[in-house]
Amino acid sequence: MQDQINALQNDVRELRKASADYNKIKEENERLKDQLKNLAAEQTNMAQVLEENPRLSKQTVVTEAAAELQDIESRKNNIAVFGLPETDNDMETFIDFANAYHILSAPLYTRRKLRAATE
Repeated sequence: MQDQINALQNDVRELRKASADYNKIKEENERLKDQLKNLAAEQTNMAQVLEENPRLSKQTVVTEAAAELQDIESRKNNIAVFGLPETDNDMETFIDFANAYHILSAPLYTRRKLRAATE
């Protein structure tokens, strides 16, 4: 019985930590949104940049801005977990790691895995 209580207490601590991590991610997303707004403002000044730097073509400036926006967008929903590899499916990697190396009262599932398990 005491082992179950300890396991539940550990689960609660892990959930609180996950909640704090989620809040950090949410703050990072807000920061990224602000960066996107700044990039949009910079694009409105593109004509001035082109006038000051006649060697830059309009296509080059647009391509660089688009690449930067794509980079920010790709990082927006990622979870940064120290020690886990960077992948395009951070949530699944994190959940697999948690299930493999932590004692949980119930395993964690992504929506996709849960859907597949119930079909």
